[in-house]
Formats: sequence, C-alpha cells, structure tokens
Amino acid sequence: MKKVLVSLFLCLALCLGLAACAAKLPDDVAGHYKMSAVSGTVGGVSISMDSYEYFELILEKDGSATVRSKGAGAGASAYEAKGTAVYEDGKIKLTTTSGSSSVTEEYAYSDGVITYSVDTDAMTFTITFTKEA
Repeated sequence: MKKVLVSLFLCLALCLGLAACAAKLPDDVAGHYKMSAVSGTVGGVSISMDSYEYFELILEKDGSATVRSKGAGAGASAYEAKGTAVYEDGKIKLTTTSGSSSVTEEYAYSDGVITYSVDTDAMTFTITFTKEA
C-alpha cells in the first residue's frame, strides 16, 4: 500500500512545483480545498477515502500552490509539494519543474470543486477536492 500511495504522491508532485513566472488566481478559485471523493486504482490496488488521513490543495491568490497529503495507517507517508497554479476557461493548470523539464497537469474547476483524473496503464483514478468555506 505504501508503494501505491508513494506512486500517487509522485504523480501529484509532477503537478505542483516551481514555475518561472508568477500567476494570479481569481478570488473564487483561490482557497483551501480538501479531498471529498477519490476512486480508482494505482498499480492494481484500489484507492478510496479510507486510503488517506488527509489530502488537500491550497491555492493562493498570487498563483502559488501547495499540495499536502498523508496516507492512512501506521507508517503511512506524509507528502508536501509546492508549485504554481494558473486558471483559464474552467481549468486549473498546476506546474512542476524537475531538473531541466517542466510538467503541467490540468484539473477541471467548477463552482468550488476541483477534479483531477488520470487514466494510464499503471493508474486510473479520479480525485475530487471541495473548497472549504
């Protein structure tokens, strides 16, 4: 299970990192989001809300972003990454830089709800984050 959570955390790390330029987020998009639903498989292992102690995204008005998560159970890993976020046309683009390459992932945004879906050979999952009031 640890390998599954680490794989998921690493995938999300690709979504968050330091980018060369700062961006601004609209007031209605900026905020603190907590995972409200998750389903799918990572490395053939099912994931659910019970797989996590917490999972959250923090999007600042200046475009900076933080993801924090911790798996459930004894010895579970905690994870934190920082990056940048840009909002355009109902999509949030989260960018990370690793070495000389940059990766940008797209999250769907609508009315305080962020949805992130991945569908590859190794993992297929959807995570929904809901904005805190």
